[in-house]
Amino acid sequence: MAHPILDAVKQTDKQWIVDLLYAFNSGDIAKFEKSTSLLQQQVCIYSFYVVGFRLLCNGSNGII
Repeated sequence: MAHPILDAVKQTDKQWIVDLLYAFNSGDIAKFEKSTSLLQQQVCIYSFYVVGFRLLCNGSNGII
């Protein structure tokens, strides 16, 4: 998997994406599961950002 985009992501805070792709490509289930747990964390963090942003944009007083 040689691609300039992957090279640009290596050695950054997004290295986990490269690890996920390599684990998937090689069929290494253990590494893939470890990488998907990081993906799940990223999705959860993003979801909190979205909820917070929507609350701010809707003028909510913080009560859901």
